[in-house]
Amino acid sequence: MGRETFLAPVTWSEDGWPKVGTDGIVKEEHPVPNLPPHIWEKESVRDNFDSPTLGLSWNFLRNPHARDWSLTARPGFLRLNGSKISFKEKDSPAFVCRRQTAFNLAVSAKIDFTPTASNEEAGLVIRGNDKNHYDFVITLSDEKRVILFREYLKDNVVKTNHKVIPDGDVILQIRATELQYQFLIQQEGKIPTMIATSLTKNLSTEVIGGFTGVFIGMYASGNGQDNQNPADFDWFEYVPDPAEIEMILEE
Repeated sequence: MGRETFLAPVTWSEDGWPKVGTDGIVKEEHPVPNLPPHIWEKESVRDNFDSPTLGLSWNFLRNPHARDWSLTARPGFLRLNGSKISFKEKDSPAFVCRRQTAFNLAVSAKIDFTPTASNEEAGLVIRGNDKNHYDFVITLSDEKRVILFREYLKDNVVKTNHKVIPDGDVILQIRATELQYQFLIQQEGKIPTMIATSLTKNLSTEVIGGFTGVFIGMYASGNGQDNQNPADFDWFEYVPDPAEIEMILEE
C-alpha cells in the first residue's frame, strides 16, 4: 500500500538545522500534545460522477491528456476515450484511479462499453507499475464481446482468462484480501460470476519494488489506435470494510 504518512517531533539546533525525533532518533511512539479532536466526515462508498470535477481521492498516471476523459460529455457518467496509449508507453493512458488503502476491500464499477475491434478494451485495472498489473476489461475475441482477465507481470502476459458476455451494461468487481484478488462480473439483477483470482503479493513492494503502492481504477485503451467508442462509467464504489461488500451485490 505504499509509504505511510506519520508525524514525528522536530527540534532546531542553534545553527538552524532540524533534528527529527528524540535526540535524532525516531521511535515507534512519541507523546503528542493535547490537541482538540477533529471529526472527519465519512466518505460515500459510491461516486456517481454527478459533480463537474473529480474528488481528491482520484489520481492519474503522469500528466493526463484532457481529451481522454470527461464528466460532461455524458452527464452523470465518467467517460473515458481510450487512446492509442497503454501501460507499455511512458505516457498517460486513459486511467482514472485511486490508491488501495486497505488489505480487505471491494471495488465495483458499472460500465457501458461496446468495443469494435480486438485491440479496444475498457474496464478495471489494478496497477503496481507499468510492468506489473492485473487487467479486467471488456474487449472483442473472435468477433464476440468478452470479459478478459489478464495477468501482466514482469513486462509479460503470464495468464489470461475470458468469458463471452452479452451486450449491455455490466458491473465489474474486484475483491481483495491480504492474500488474493478476486475478479467478478455481474449483470443487473443476477448473481456475480467469478472470472479469475490472482495473488496480491505479485504487486507488492517487496516483489516489484517502488514505494507508491497499488492503484485501482477505470481504464480504456486502443493499444496503438484510438477506440471508436467511449467507455462510460455510471458509478464507482470503493468499500474498505468487508462487512459492507454484500451491499454492492444487491444493487
